[in-house]
Amino acid sequence: MIYRLTVSNDRTRSRSDRLVGMDANQNAECTKDDAGRAKYKELMKCCGLLDKIHRRVWQKAWKLNSMAVGDGRDSLRYLAPYVFRVAIGNHRIKEVKCHEDGTGSVTFTYKPSGERRYRKMTVTAEEFIRRFLQHVLPTGFQKVRHFGFMHKRSKFRRDWLLMLVTVTLNMVYVLIVAPPVTRVKRVAKCSACGGELVCLGYEPLGASSLPAPDSS
Repeated sequence: MIYRLTVSNDRTRSRSDRLVGMDANQNAECTKDDAGRAKYKELMKCCGLLDKIHRRVWQKAWKLNSMAVGDGRDSLRYLAPYVFRVAIGNHRIKEVKCHEDGTGSVTFTYKPSGERRYRKMTVTAEEFIRRFLQHVLPTGFQKVRHFGFMHKRSKFRRDWLLMLVTVTLNMVYVLIVAPPVTRVKRVAKCSACGGELVCLGYEPLGASSLPAPDSS
């Protein structure tokens, strides 16, 4: 079971306002928030990441929202497209504007969670760049399609990997004995004699080589 943890800091209300009208339920929520913060801090310490977090984070009031999100299939469904694709495709960028004051704006389409319909959103150029850079991998990391068995030049057999994953998950692996598929190389042939054409070089197509338009 995977849980999602959301942490928010209440900056709009003063400490005196938060203390007024606090009942038993609110006291219980504060105790739960403090316990969650302590557990998260201990987890970061075990992972060796505690020194990477600013100390002010632990001094602020936390509001935890922890709920089960299933067995991870939804998370995998969300992350799977990023394995082979970038954050956003060119076809989703609908408009790019440059304003007179030197600023810019970008309009793109997105699909809200739980909906099938795409909507449009317009943000500033700086905000668009900020969101795009959040999907750029840190130094030293590589996308899955460029590393390991997913690399296009990898000699690892996919059917062997499928068998290993199936056995690891205690599932039934069906072995189908079939000859390997041999790809036939396409060869350019002469339309007159049927012989194989050999490429000797390329000649750029200039403006003088274009056929004259038919004026009839």
